[in-house]
Amino acid sequence: MGLFGDMFKGAVNGLNDMSRFRSEYASYSDSRLISIARGEGIFGSKFTEKAAALAVLKDRYGEEGAKEKIRNGY
Repeated sequence: MGLFGDMFKGAVNGLNDMSRFRSEYASYSDSRLISIARGEGIFGSKFTEKAAALAVLKDRYGEEGAKEKIRNGY
């Protein structure tokens, strides 16, 4: 597999992770999603985890509402 094949495989894996995290995070509380989206904790969150948490918050509150929640921390 060449460079582009590896890049495509990585992109597909990222989308699969995003979908998996988004399904899992749908049942999480807002405060937990905000913590994940901010990358808080000992080791922080991976980019796909942050993006999935933000996507769930956007589903719940819209784009501006999600940003407001993350900014204010609640």
